[in-house]
Amino acid sequence: MSRLRSLFVLLAVVALCSSAVLAKGGGGPGNNNPKPNPPKADPGGDANDPNAPPQPEPLPESSLQRLSDRLAKLGERLLELKQLADSDPREMSIRRYRDFKYADFKNKKRDPKAADLVAWMFEPDEKKTKKMAPFMLRKAALEALLAKKNSDPDLESGRNSPRAKLCKDKVVKHLKGGDTKTRKLAADLLDGLWRRPPEPAIINYNPRVKDTWAPAITAWKKFLKKK
Repeated sequence: MSRLRSLFVLLAVVALCSSAVLAKGGGGPGNNNPKPNPPKADPGGDANDPNAPPQPEPLPESSLQRLSDRLAKLGERLLELKQLADSDPREMSIRRYRDFKYADFKNKKRDPKAADLVAWMFEPDEKKTKKMAPFMLRKAALEALLAKKNSDPDLESGRNSPRAKLCKDKVVKHLKGGDTKTRKLAADLLDGLWRRPPEPAIINYNPRVKDTWAPAITAWKKFLKKK
């Protein structure tokens, strides 16, 4: 009995849908002269017409706007994730370094360290081709080091300081050789860490003028020996 009842309900629904389609189309498949479509019923439906299909309720305009805003934010987030996936992983390391707090610098196993950022600034990614990291990444490393020069113990100043040793071993030599951008980065890092000492050879240094390179290196080495 239950199966027959279900079949009857299904047939009734099909009949109602067929009636609605025929009424909208103006006749059955064999009707070559379909009747013109009747005027659209009131959105609320005709309570006296048992064959009238239920009218869907339109979404409020506020709901559509909220949905549109959510889709826009989702699109922006997907774009950010794509850009992050396409970016150099060292960019995230530099951001992490800039976000280090006092407790982070106390951790000897912190990653990255100041020496890592200096290496990204001056050491080629590929030894054979001498291809350097993207310039914007190198510049970001410079800015991060200067921002943390008074917080990072590896950049601590004073006599025989880690800052002086790092500059002597890893930075000063890049005032000559390489390209103009590399020499400029080296000069900017030294000037930023030490506020450009009042030495004529240091003040007159120009990364584009070869004659100024050697005197500046000599002056910097002499200055850093006192630190």
